[in-house]
Amino acid sequence: MMENRRMEAVLLVLILGQLATALEVPLD
Repeated sequence: MMENRRMEAVLLVLILGQLATALEVPLD
């Protein structure tokens, strides 16, 4: 179950990163 949680967190980070890039918002 722990491993599954980890994957969800990673996917969330990736999706957020994609959104930020799409919106051209600097993460700095």
